Amino acid sequence: MALRLVTLAFALGVAWVGSSWAELPPPTQQQAAAEAEKKAAADAHAAKQAEQLAASMDHVAERYRSRMAAVGKTAPTPEPVAGVAAQKKEQEQFKEDAPPSVHSASPTTTQPPTGGPRGGRVESVPGDERRAPER
Repeated sequence: MALRLVTLAFALGVAWVGSSWAELPPPTQQQAAAEAEKKAAADAHAAKQAEQLAASMDHVAERYRSRMAAVGKTAPTPEPVAGVAAQKKEQEQFKEDAPPSVHSASPTTTQPPTGGPRGGRVESVPGDERRAPER
């Protein structure tokens, strides 16, 4: 009896694993069109919700400003948040302004750094107010 149960469990396990590797047929043109239509509807719904959220946030901010004005206070003006494009631009500007050793040295380098306690000369960076001592 125990052998039959073990055999049955093994057979079911093999069948279950085999079915998980089965491939589904590609969707028909009707199914693909229905899926594209569903995705377009979901995107439109998400855009509408984002628009409603922005309108709600504007309404709350306007109510806050009017209540602050009613008590004689001025509401602070928000500073614009830099977008992804502005952040990338700042990063590129930093890379251009930084000395080449900042971006070219690998973290696993075995060479000693120039300057400092080993007696090497410290090179000045263009635009840096500090100068290396002249010898």
